[in-house]
This record gives sequence, structure tokens and C-alpha cells, in this order.
Amino acid sequence: MAIAGVSAWAACWGLQQAGMDIPPVSMVTAAAVAAAGGLAPDLDHPWSLASFSIPATLCGYGGGFLAVAAWQRKQTGPQVLDLSALGPGYFSAAWIAVWVGALLLILSLVAAAVFGHRGPVHSIAFGAIASIVVAIGLAVFHAPLWWTIAFAWGWTSHLLADATTRMGLPSLLWPLNLRVPVATPAMTTASASTLASQPSVQIPDPVTTTSPPLCPACGVAMVLRTARHGERQGERFYGCTNFPRCRQTRHV
Repeated sequence: MAIAGVSAWAACWGLQQAGMDIPPVSMVTAAAVAAAGGLAPDLDHPWSLASFSIPATLCGYGGGFLAVAAWQRKQTGPQVLDLSALGPGYFSAAWIAVWVGALLLILSLVAAAVFGHRGPVHSIAFGAIASIVVAIGLAVFHAPLWWTIAFAWGWTSHLLADATTRMGLPSLLWPLNLRVPVATPAMTTASASTLASQPSVQIPDPVTTTSPPLCPACGVAMVLRTARHGERQGERFYGCTNFPRCRQTRHV
């Protein structure tokens, strides 16, 4: 996010020095739009800045402003700070903050449930679709369309950074990428029976020979745990390393 914003501002500054007329306000806005593009792919992560912190802040501040203003309208006598006396622009900004925050929360829940972290949302195609939506929004509000380039650069920088991590980008070329079919329990049982019928073949322990799965919410490697309580006491399972903040589990 920071790299995308700074680099977008630096690019605008360079164009300004080359003779292009770019107002300082537009330069700052382009940096903010690029930063937003750098955060946007993490909408599929339920605890990221884009899906939780920023929407909660927008709804909190915007909704708090509107709630206090509504409460003051029902009160009589002098007010310490009469919000109702402010111009309509403040109330419009508060409503926009609430709607944007609610929209981000809804998109995050849908993306996390349908795709999972680093699924199709972390792809070139999804970035292109998001950039087109941003361009339409800019056209509706009569904002400079070249801000779309800043947003697309922010999205691209996020993908470039994630590509260097251990989890990588398995859905970068979605929907063109092909998924490897996952073995079903029936397939696993049949394979085990076949191996067991051959005395010279020893069936390996899948827990010790396979790498731990990645948490679908956090994208980190899960750890092998043993249930200590409940109906499944003594059974082994994979749990997220971010427990108790994340309670994702997978059967062994």
C-alpha cells in the first residue's frame, strides 16, 4: 500500500516536472487511489485492513457523526458543538463513508466465503474488472479518469508483493488456470487397499509425509494439534497458527 502510494505520487511529480499540468491535490489523490488499489485485493481476507479495519472505521465515524447530529436535533438549549449547523457537505461525506464501509464489509464476506484468501480475487482478471468498475465510478462523479491507472498500479503492486511469498498466487491467471483435482476419501481408501495388498509396499503416514495445509483465511501454514476436550478428544487436526484470532481447522 505504502509503496503503491509513494510510487504513484512520484510518477505524478515526474510528469509535472516534465511539463504536464497536474495540480498538487490531484497528486495526493492519485497516491490515495493507488494505496486503495494496493489494499483492495485483500478483501478476500476477513481480518485485513480493506475488509475489516477501514470499513469499521468508516462506518464508525460516519455513523457516529450522523447519530450525534440526529440526537442534537431532538435536544433543546445550547449545544457545545452544533453539528446540525454544519453544511450539507459534511452530512453527504458521512453518508458516503457509511455506505462505502458497509459495501466493503459485504464484499469482504462474500469474497472470503466464495473464493477464500488468495483465490480469484488475487488475479490479473479480477484486477482488470475492479479497475473498470473504478473507471465507471470516476466517470459518474466526473473525476479524472487517469486515476484508474493509479488504482490498477496499486492492485498490480499487491500481486507482485504476494508473488514473492511462500503461498504465492495460485489463481493469478484465473479463470484460465487449471486446478489439480483433490483426491476424495473414496479414492484414498481405494489406493490404501491397493497398496496394502502388495507386501513389498509400505503405506506411508500422510501426516508425516505431506506438508501442512495453508489456512484458507490467513494464508499461513497450519500446525498439527491434538484435541484435548470434547467428543473428538485425542484426535489430531490441523489448526491455524493465528489461533485464537483465527479458528480455522482441517481434518488430518
